[in-house]
Amino acid sequence: FDNVDSSLDASLPSGAGLTIQQIREGVAATIKESLRHLPNVSSAIGTMFEIGSIEDNWFDMTLLEIGDAGSLALPNGGPSGFQLVPLVTGNGTQTNPQSGAAVDSTAFDGVSEISLGSGATANMLKIDYDGKWEVVASCKPAPSNQQNNREIETDLWVFDSAGAPIRSIGFISSANQGTNGRTFTQNIPRATLDASSLGANEWLGLVARKYAGEQPTTATLQKAFLQITLMGLGD
Repeated sequence: FDNVDSSLDASLPSGAGLTIQQIREGVAATIKESLRHLPNVSSAIGTMFEIGSIEDNWFDMTLLEIGDAGSLALPNGGPSGFQLVPLVTGNGTQTNPQSGAAVDSTAFDGVSEISLGSGATANMLKIDYDGKWEVVASCKPAPSNQQNNREIETDLWVFDSAGAPIRSIGFISSANQGTNGRTFTQNIPRATLDASSLGANEWLGLVARKYAGEQPTTATLQKAFLQITLMGLGD
């Protein structure tokens, strides 16, 4: 109700000579703002994913480990081994040119709450509204005869508008790859973010690496995704 009062105060200032049309517009804006705070009315979901149902869209990713050159490094730290998972762009070797896809959230007030990056922020998602957000992500490697119990470690990192890593959100999970028809165990990490998790012009990206000490590993990524869903808007 505090949000309703604030919206009314802003739309219908006391002491002003308002016309019937201005009152109508102010009440409509208040109702719209109030409904926006109900996730079941104003849902916002943004998803980036590798299309795993089409084998031509699978791609190989050579995994690094902590200290390997070419991996991402957080500020004041050495190479982490993590690389950004190319959920939308793949690695350029797919037979099918559409390696992945992204779905931005429906625009509200002319702005998409969750949007896809381009250029340096390709394969990342951005949140433009204050609130609480649920983030889930997964990275599924295809079983291979050359990969016996290799593990892919995934995490969620925050990047700036130039695509440089800033910090780790810190939900780490792994997917064990199978071999010779054996299956593997896949975990889907979840995190709940709020306004303190992201600043202006900061982006979220899914990163992956192999565990330290493993022999060189090239994983065939069959399915992977990053999804952000609105749980509730801020006050």
